[in-house]
Parts: sequence; C-alpha cells; structure tokens
Amino acid sequence: LAAAPSAIIWVKLGQKSGKINMLILAFMIQIIGVSFPLISPNIFGGLIGAFLFGGTFMGITTLTMQIAREMYPQQSSKIIGYLTFAYGVGQIISPLIAGILTKDTGQYEAAIFFASVVLVIGIMALFIGSRKNVLLGFENKIREEEI
Repeated sequence: LAAAPSAIIWVKLGQKSGKINMLILAFMIQIIGVSFPLISPNIFGGLIGAFLFGGTFMGITTLTMQIAREMYPQQSSKIIGYLTFAYGVGQIISPLIAGILTKDTGQYEAAIFFASVVLVIGIMALFIGSRKNVLLGFENKIREEEI
C-alpha cells in the first residue's frame, strides 16, 4: 500500500531537496521500518514497520538508478546492470541467511537484526561514497542538472 506512490514521492522530494539527501533519508526511514518489529513486537509494530519499509524500498531503488545515470551518463546501462546484479544477489542470499538465523534461533528477531545491520552498512557506504563524490564534483554535477 505504501509502496505504490513511493517512487513518485521520492523522485519529487529528490528534485526538491537533492537526490543523495533523499536517498540517505529513505535509508534512515527504512532502517527504522525494518527494526520497528524489534522495538514494538506486536501487530502495530509489524504494520508500522511494513508501512515504513514499503514507503522506502521503491524510492531507494528509483533514486539510486537516477543517481547512477547522472554520475555515469556514458556508462549508465553498464552501471545499472551492476546495480541490478548486486540487488539480485542480495535478493537470493538474504532469505537464505534469514532462514538459517530463524531456524537456528527459533525466532525472527535475529533475521530482523541481520537485515537492520545490512542496511546500516549500506547507509555507511552511502555516507562515505557521497562524501567522496562531493570531493570529485559529482554532487555538484547532479545538483546542476536538477536546477
């Protein structure tokens, strides 16, 4: 339900406030959403977590693809291919790891914690990469194209 309009909303926010800034915000909201069932382990926690996750995952994908196209316009197909491959690998491996963690512990908390940690690593990589891109001038290039 929250995913349906999310890509459009995140694109509009990215145009207004900067795509990288909105990508960071979307990651932060998604981390909260994934972690929410650990904080509030009831139906409401699950629903809030699902809403926050659903409202961000399409936005993260859309913003990432836009940024990749803008940073590497001559190689955008290649870069998007790499991103799609990495996303696919994550889609295959993560459920396997979550299944093992759930089976070994008998609970979902370890799998949820694992997903949260992976997202935290992702946002840390995004912070490092975005700072590096500012130094290389990519951020200015992206902002100029937005204006």
